[in-house]
Amino acid sequence: KDDEIRQADIPERFYAWKKGSTAAAARMAKRKDEPGEEEDDEEEAMWIMTNLPEVAAEFFAPPKDDATNDEATEKQQKAVLDSIENALRYLRNDLEPEFIRRYRADYVVSPAVRENLHAIMDQDEEWSRMVL
Repeated sequence: KDDEIRQADIPERFYAWKKGSTAAAARMAKRKDEPGEEEDDEEEAMWIMTNLPEVAAEFFAPPKDDATNDEATEKQQKAVLDSIENALRYLRNDLEPEFIRRYRADYVVSPAVRENLHAIMDQDEEWSRMVL
């Protein structure tokens, strides 16, 4: 087993997340070209948002600018969900949370999402267990 870990060439802290369970194996085998995959990502992002209080608080908070219309609220909520989806995509492509936080802030625009990347990893694992 030690040789397998050495051959995998991934950080030890991610080994259990990526290789440690059948849910992880199913998650890593996900194909983006499958029909309906985009809806699954949106559904997972919404589920993760509801399970992380800081992210949910940002999602339901009124827009920061003085605009109180529905369009500004919808834009902010979409930005939070898109940030979760982008974070999941980067995490699944072997980028570490610190790298995403520092160098992918233009895609993961939500501050709450950037601050909770490790919790998002845990919620992704939980989601994978539920849908199997």
